[in-house]
Amino acid sequence: MNNIARRVTSNFIWLLLSDIFSGCTIFLGNLYIARALKAAEFGIFSFALAISEYMWIAADLGITLYGTREVAKNPDRAEEILSVLNSMRFFSSIVLFSVLFLILTLARVPPHKENVLLAAGFYVIAYALSPDWLFRGSETMKYLAIGDIITGSFFLSSILFLVKGPEDTTWAAFLWSFSSLVGSAGTLYLLWRNLGIRFFFTLSPSKWKGHIRESVYFALIASLMRGYAYIPILLLGFLSTPDQLGIFSAPHRFVYMLNRFNFVFPRAFYPVLSSLSGDIKAFKEANYSLQKIMVAIGLPIGVGGTILARDIIHLLYGNSYLGATDIFKILIWVVPIGFVRSSYSNPLLALGLQRLNAIATGISVFITIILNLILIPTYGIYGAAVACVACEIMVLFFMTLIFSKRVYRSIPFDAYFFKIFVSCVLMGVLIGMVHVNVIIKIILGAASYGILAIVLGVMDRKAILGFYSTVVNSRKKV
Repeated sequence: MNNIARRVTSNFIWLLLSDIFSGCTIFLGNLYIARALKAAEFGIFSFALAISEYMWIAADLGITLYGTREVAKNPDRAEEILSVLNSMRFFSSIVLFSVLFLILTLARVPPHKENVLLAAGFYVIAYALSPDWLFRGSETMKYLAIGDIITGSFFLSSILFLVKGPEDTTWAAFLWSFSSLVGSAGTLYLLWRNLGIRFFFTLSPSKWKGHIRESVYFALIASLMRGYAYIPILLLGFLSTPDQLGIFSAPHRFVYMLNRFNFVFPRAFYPVLSSLSGDIKAFKEANYSLQKIMVAIGLPIGVGGTILARDIIHLLYGNSYLGATDIFKILIWVVPIGFVRSSYSNPLLALGLQRLNAIATGISVFITIILNLILIPTYGIYGAAVACVACEIMVLFFMTLIFSKRVYRSIPFDAYFFKIFVSCVLMGVLIGMVHVNVIIKIILGAASYGILAIVLGVMDRKAILGFYSTVVNSRKKV
């Protein structure tokens, strides 16, 4: 029992470190690139990365999720599964990159933009061979973290040396892709050296066909969950100027980097909720704790971000991006809404209702596309920002609706929420009144919110110990 609990805890810590390091290197790298390239070229760079992200969703074929499950179920067949699935992924990436090259050639895209798009598109080939999903399935998360360190370190160091100004946009896109190739090669070596598992290219249409039948549903979930965030970037690339796209992309990439971290507590609660699926009373208590935590973390980020928007943009991106201040004020609300949404979406997965989760997300994505097509031509980047927030609201609405119909009625806006709201308002008044450096304002805001939260009973020692006890005890039952 204790061995299993230690294993789960170790995996969680390594995954957390991996995601934090990956998120931080992406953020710092994009921050440097945004400053070096300036708004117009950063807009082209962001558009190219959005294209590569959609290409990757198609190239992956759902293997990231599907392969993890298959290796976890059949660890003795890990080498065979790796060879077959990554061969599928590598082949599909070659096909998609060739299609991109053909489209750009036939469309007579300007040479500079074509080079940037091809450099970013190379990412699908570079990342296709990565065995990251196998590390998750075999519960060897530390190698996943090492791989992220290799990739992130190469990316940051290379752009610092080779990306100096707007003329280096192609270099920036290529180094983004090539760092993934370095990471893929490094993790394949770690896999062979430490686990004795090697990758062999396997050209077997019959085996590929069997796996595709199983992985297609996972591909649908991945496309919905990862794809909707880049819809505004993609549409702005066609409907707006590079300067406007660059102004929008700066806060957009920062906000969605923050939104990545709404997984931390839901992932910690996931095994707990899964184990309590047969006890609705205990499930409700555990999920209510999760909802309180997510509201308590998300809401002050929205309030503080709105008040400090100009200071934050100036600190991160400089004077040339101050036009993104109002965009940031809108987009920052993606974070608190996303935090609350995850307190419904993850429990649905824990209860085995992933099909309904996908339906809710799919409907929301469809509505978001329509909103973007309506708002962007009239309101430009402001319309795109509103559409981003609207998408999160739609996902939250449908998740809440499904949760209420299939599980139980759960709305976390009670007396506890009112206490958080009061704490956030008072924090906002304080940081809005003081005239000091933005970093000091952030520290003051965090400290004042923490003190107010304790005074008003938002968080206390008993609640924290209770949360810890619930998670640990539930893991020991695994």
